Amino acid sequence: MEEAEALATKMGIMVAGEFKCFGSSQHIKDKFGTGYEIEMKIKTLAEDETNAILDKYGFGQQLTENQCHKILEGESYEALIADIDDGGAGEEFHKTLKSGDKIGSGEFLRWMFIEGEGERAIAHLEDKF
Repeated sequence: MEEAEALATKMGIMVAGEFKCFGSSQHIKDKFGTGYEIEMKIKTLAEDETNAILDKYGFGQQLTENQCHKILEGESYEALIADIDDGGAGEEFHKTLKSGDKIGSGEFLRWMFIEGEGERAIAHLEDKF
């Protein structure tokens, strides 16, 4: 919305190929702006934290698909297993693993933590509001 306001005086909302609203940004905000915008920052894992997780499982700097699943299950992020698929948040990992290559453990663990904690934060907000 901020970019549209900066670039245009009129804007529209289109859903499934149909215009739902057209007008000034204030008109659209008055008609559809009933929610809240929340910005969250989630810390990433430090190198010593990623190394501690790898030591816990006895894994090295490169991970196989099975090792990724074991870590996700062991760290209570098993819901992310479904995201390591085509179209999921972990699609790039999926492509690499399906090609027979391993993935970097640091990158994977940081992704796991950020995605998992983000999902937990959203679930908490949904529960409270």
